[in-house]
Amino acid sequence: MHIKQLVLEDFKSFKGTTRIPLYDDFTTISGPNGSGKSNIIDGVLFALGLARTRGIRARKLTDLIHNPGHDDETLEDMGGRGGPSEASVTVVLDNADRAVDRGDVAAAMGVEAEAVEGVDEITVKRRVKETEANYYSYYYLNERSVNLSDVRELLSAAGVTPEGYNVVMQGDVTDITSMTATERRRIIDEIAGVAQFDEKKRTPSTNSRRSRSASRRPTCASRSARPGSTVCRTNARPHCSIVNSRNRRRSTRATARPPNSRTSARTRLRRGRRRAAS
Repeated sequence: MHIKQLVLEDFKSFKGTTRIPLYDDFTTISGPNGSGKSNIIDGVLFALGLARTRGIRARKLTDLIHNPGHDDETLEDMGGRGGPSEASVTVVLDNADRAVDRGDVAAAMGVEAEAVEGVDEITVKRRVKETEANYYSYYYLNERSVNLSDVRELLSAAGVTPEGYNVVMQGDVTDITSMTATERRRIIDEIAGVAQFDEKKRTPSTNSRRSRSASRRPTCASRSARPGSTVCRTNARPHCSIVNSRNRRRSTRATARPPNSRTSARTRLRRGRRRAAS
């Protein structure tokens, strides 16, 4: 799966509708500083839900809507409006290799598999609209309204995740070269999917350890503290009276035989007579 086309509508510096084809082999976009090259990457992150507003260089989503300026001539040409009130980015994905099948697309769209005509191309669109009171963000999958979780679940089946390195930003290459070997290995594991496999493998063992520790905790018939009762160290609750009586019997047996007791004196007397007879 790869991005086949990107459609920007009033997104940041792109006024109107701009279509950018991305070919299968290699595509390079060049231009001077300030021409909007980085805004193309921001559009991909925005549409696929791979980054927050900080990652796409905006304080809030409404900053992504194209702002033509606030000079008098521009406002007069646009009928007194300060610019468009919404922006959208559409990402056309080439799914000829069937990275996601018909069932995955149907599940993300919330329809039956028979309702999906074809999956050779998958379109993911995000639109942000500003109103007088607030602003709203919408996601569309093949022109059908969906949630962000549906889009992420579909893309994760193709190995596209927000934590992954499907999109390499400015400075990422320099950061990777300056990392330690352990940090670089962690990135490789995330890209290869090994880290996600290890996390799934650790989750059952963690749950089993928690269940075993919970089964070893003492249970009490009464949760109210009684005079002379001891408090459980694991869950800070008093033991029941049966446990308390058992503890008292153990403590009595432990303190009933002092070193100079009568039993120990008789034992020493018998040992002395045996030594004298021998």
